[in-house]
Order: sequence, then structure tokens, then C-alpha cells
Amino acid sequence: MVLKQEEVLWFQKSRSQWIKDGDRNTSYNHLKTLNRRRRNKILMLKNDQGHWEEDVVALQTMVNEFYINLFAGSIVEVQWRQTRYSYPQLDEDEYAHIKKDVTDMEVKDALFANCYGPLEGTRP
Repeated sequence: MVLKQEEVLWFQKSRSQWIKDGDRNTSYNHLKTLNRRRRNKILMLKNDQGHWEEDVVALQTMVNEFYINLFAGSIVEVQWRQTRYSYPQLDEDEYAHIKKDVTDMEVKDALFANCYGPLEGTRP
């Protein structure tokens, strides 16, 4: 969690730096661009046999084959399991409850609940 917050902080700082400096034709911006290109360039990939490939044509072939296999493969049934990031399955009563239309009073209660607490004469 802390690492994600730190990553977001640095991302925001980099965006604010770009907004401040803009896209000016300075040596600083040229160095940043070169550094980003160098960092984002894929120089080697490990093939299926565990060997590192450096040849550009071989790298292109490996990437193409990976995505062909990824999207052309047979559909495998994935067993759903609940994690802390997934939503729980609803039973029929809960599903029927959330399908109902939202009333004006429910919207008003939700809007003012944080400021004033629940309104008088409303359901819990």
C-alpha cells in the first residue's frame, strides 16, 4: 500500500514538472526523452527454453507468437474465487433488492448522511 502511494506521488510530481516546464526544446527535456526511451526499450527476452534472445527479429517473433497464443487459445473455464479485490456473489434476495428503483428519499439520505447523519423518519 505504501509503495503504491509513493508511486502515485512520484507520478504526480513528474506530471506537475511537465506542466511547469512544458514541452520546451531544452537539453533537460532532451535528456529526459533519451532516458525514457532507453528505459522503455526491450533489449532481451527469455525464450521458452530459458535462453536470452537479443536478435530484433527473434524478439518480434516471440512477442507476436505470445499474443497469438494468448488470444487464439481455447477458452478455458476459470474458476471464480473471491479475493479482497473482487465482489461477493449475491443471493436472489439481495439481487432483487438492488434491482429496485432508487427513491428520492434514499438519494437525499445518502447525500446528507455524511454531513448531518441520517434524516428523521427514514429507514435504517
